[in-house]
Amino acid sequence: MKIKDWEDLTIADNFIFGRIMEDYPNLCRHLLEEILKFKIDSLVYLEREKTIETRLESKGIRLDVLAKTPDGKKIFNVEMQVADDDDLARRMRYYQSTMDNDSLEKGQIYRKLSDTYIIFICLFDYFKQGRHKYTFRNRCDEDTNLTLSDGATKIVLNVFGNIEDVEGDLSAFLNYTAGKNSDNEFVKEIDAKVKLMKKSKRWRNDYMRYQQDILDIEDRAINKGIEIGILKGIEQGIEQGIEQGIEQGIEQGKIKERRKMIENLLEVGTPIEFIIKSTGLTEEEILKTIQKNN
Repeated sequence: MKIKDWEDLTIADNFIFGRIMEDYPNLCRHLLEEILKFKIDSLVYLEREKTIETRLESKGIRLDVLAKTPDGKKIFNVEMQVADDDDLARRMRYYQSTMDNDSLEKGQIYRKLSDTYIIFICLFDYFKQGRHKYTFRNRCDEDTNLTLSDGATKIVLNVFGNIEDVEGDLSAFLNYTAGKNSDNEFVKEIDAKVKLMKKSKRWRNDYMRYQQDILDIEDRAINKGIEIGILKGIEQGIEQGIEQGIEQGIEQGKIKERRKMIENLLEVGTPIEFIIKSTGLTEEEILKTIQKNN
């Protein structure tokens, strides 16, 4: 993984975006309100860049911003996506399932699941429709006015949209993330925080540790993949061994049965020519069977 120079970082980079959103909750809260179009009184942050893993075989996820309302009824996950790996939809699906699994305590009823809002801010137009904002909820194919009401909302923001589907502070923020200057007060406040952060030696050092953490996570993922591969290889080898053992047992049983049949025929004085005709074996095969039996 290529490590980007500290001087080149912008709000579009995960480290800067995550730190600004968490260190200045009022900015994060206002951005969420602009995106979701409802009032949020306050936010409680969960673990910074929280990594969620469920079991050995599962892929862990590292979240940029994860916050909730004080009562825990709403959880917000905001991600900055720079590269289009053509997996965004399934990535959101996996984030959703993993967050639900992490938030619902053992024994709790399903109604206790929080409403979740997964927001991906993308430096590309994943859907190629020119929109700035794409909102998804589960709806009925036969009646699009009917929603499943499972409490899950997924929003994809495209900073390079060309349709006038957003306005105000959200529009200005998306343009700012795309690298455009703005006189918008909200953007100016964020930009001031970014510049202040870029001057901090402590934040620079934290960034280097952050990059090392990322590399360590990648190394652990590789090692885990190797470990799982070895275990699966052993399991596969055992299965193949069992299958081969069964096949060999069946074959040995057939040979034993064949020898017994030949013995019985010879005991009653049956000529070899008749045995050849009745069994389909050659004279050489019959003689070998007799010799092995002796």
